[in-house]
Amino acid sequence: MPKKHLTTKRYIHGHDWRGNNAAFTCPVCRKVFIVSQFFDKNGRKCPECKKSTAYCTGGPGKGQAFIEWE
Repeated sequence: MPKKHLTTKRYIHGHDWRGNNAAFTCPVCRKVFIVSQFFDKNGRKCPECKKSTAYCTGGPGKGQAFIEWE
């Protein structure tokens, strides 16, 4: 399964990470959606196509945020 990690060192167009929340653009259907560390503890599937899942744990300084897809 392909995976794309967000980092604080480089900006990725269509993605953003602020606090314990991250915004991702689904690589399959291109829908933008938000994932939260507090509300989406097991990740969040793309609400449009359900073919990608995004995860966010912690903030940009000490956490990780990534999206994976089929």
